[in-house]
Amino acid sequence: MQLRGDPAVESGRIFVNGGLPLGEKDELYFFGNWGRSHTELDFNYRQPVTVTGPNRYGTGTASYGYASGVYETLYLDRLANGNYDANGRTFNYSSVFPAGFSPRFIGDVDDLSAAAGYRGETGFGLRYDLSASYGQSRVDFGMDDTVNPSMGPESPTSFYLGRLEQRETNFNGDFVYTADVGIASPLTIAFGVEAREEAYSIGLGDPASYEVGPFAFTRVQRTDGTTFNVTQQVGANGFPGYGPNAVVDTTRQSYAGYLDVEGDLTDRLTLAGAVRYENFSDFGGTTNIKGTARYAFSPAVAIRAAASTGFRAPTPGQSFTTNIATGFVGGNPVETATLPPTSPAAQLFGASALAPETSVNLSGGIVLTPVRALTVTLDAYQIDVNDRIGMSGNFDITTQAQRDQLRSLGVENWASLGRLRYFTNAFDTRTRGVDLVVNHVAGTDWGRFNTVFAANYNRTEVTAFNPTIITRERRGDIENLTPHFRANLSESWSDGPLAITARAQYYGPITSFDLPANGGDKRFGSEVMVDLEVSYQITRAIRVAVGAENLFDNYPDRDFRAAGGTGAGGTPLQNFFLATDATVSGDRYLGNAPTGFNGGFWYARAQLTF
Repeated sequence: MQLRGDPAVESGRIFVNGGLPLGEKDELYFFGNWGRSHTELDFNYRQPVTVTGPNRYGTGTASYGYASGVYETLYLDRLANGNYDANGRTFNYSSVFPAGFSPRFIGDVDDLSAAAGYRGETGFGLRYDLSASYGQSRVDFGMDDTVNPSMGPESPTSFYLGRLEQRETNFNGDFVYTADVGIASPLTIAFGVEAREEAYSIGLGDPASYEVGPFAFTRVQRTDGTTFNVTQQVGANGFPGYGPNAVVDTTRQSYAGYLDVEGDLTDRLTLAGAVRYENFSDFGGTTNIKGTARYAFSPAVAIRAAASTGFRAPTPGQSFTTNIATGFVGGNPVETATLPPTSPAAQLFGASALAPETSVNLSGGIVLTPVRALTVTLDAYQIDVNDRIGMSGNFDITTQAQRDQLRSLGVENWASLGRLRYFTNAFDTRTRGVDLVVNHVAGTDWGRFNTVFAANYNRTEVTAFNPTIITRERRGDIENLTPHFRANLSESWSDGPLAITARAQYYGPITSFDLPANGGDKRFGSEVMVDLEVSYQITRAIRVAVGAENLFDNYPDRDFRAAGGTGAGGTPLQNFFLATDATVSGDRYLGNAPTGFNGGFWYARAQLTF
């Protein structure tokens, strides 16, 4: 059995927000939250035997393979030469899970954040805000109803997989001063400093969750002396635990200062400029600048423009994360690893230590206010990102020479690993787009109407890339896996205590790129989502509402791609289970679909104001 859809979640949250006035202009403030959640979800079903049945197209039969690397027959008795005896005792996990199994992934998340500060104003008009904040997110992973196949009959069926934790500490000082320097408006000068520490750690799982058991790779000898190999996957099947080689506890410090100046040179022209310097303990210093301008021809027409540079250091998680999970190539489950780019195995396939990404951002637009009730803005932009940080393509491990190299580098699952990938700087991108926003407010005898229309068109182009790292499929997804066109139209109406809000969202088509074994490239059509809410103010303190998100229960296009083979006349076959209405990988919809795949959501809400 395999459950589909969103995972089961139980969660609780506590929030606090407060302030203590100290004099006329000063205030001591604080806010924070704590939350805990427990999440469970099913991984893909592992079936114990290979079966055949009708494919979705009705053109023949499709083969649904057993879970290789799990349901292999293991030979338990060893010969004097170290080989395993083909005529001795055997074991198969069908004796533990005769109907197959779906690993159940468990995550326990604890989130904590707290901030406190002191803000106020000096006697000569300098406004200040001094603050400190701390944030922490920790998740403990576990898995039930699975095995470590390499341990054979000694494997448990429940595992603690380890812990991920991110911690951030910030100290900030922000200041604003307004000075009359003889231009059309007072000059606003803002400046500040920041000290920041980021910490990231990966905690050890229990030994059975990552252990390389005795059956990870065995050589079995027949009576005539010939041999064959049996390979089993390593670690908790579905998501091996974090072992000693994955454990990390790292910190990074950074210090920054900025200056921002803005003022009206004339009644029509506003200029602003900013500069920020930041120094990272692991990436050195960087200086970035920003300039903006706005010119009003009249109260009804204005133009604006901005230019800036950007810098983004890799997060500790991008630099150090390790995880291994089961993916699919065609109908075949494949052990797939995401490795740190500094690991020897990743560097065997072209990885190198991550560098910061830099960007140049340009934008310009027009603001129209022909009447007080109507505002129209139209902006165009271009964003160039160099050494962009993103995931590499998947590298397939298919030859014995590759496995021998991985083994020599100390990769524990060298015999079963099928693919790996890593974070990389191996490409540059340019994104160009246009934003249109129209806002209209109308007061009538039939109530107040507020109409907002927003639309965006943009395209991302990979302008440079390393073809040995960024595969055709990865490049295609970067450029085409998000809609080029989006639009949103909302209408809010209110009359006395009654209010109605309707919203329609449009997402243009997308294209997913994939290997021929997974069905190749596929275009997914445009989608429209409609939301509606009706609310009523019963008293000054009580408001009730009923509504629907995705009112018409829309779903994205199904992802029925061929998964490894063709039938009569070249018709694509499907590794597709009619009983579950899903492919062998467990998917019905594209994971990157912009609208999600949960259908409509209806709700009732009551709001009490004290």
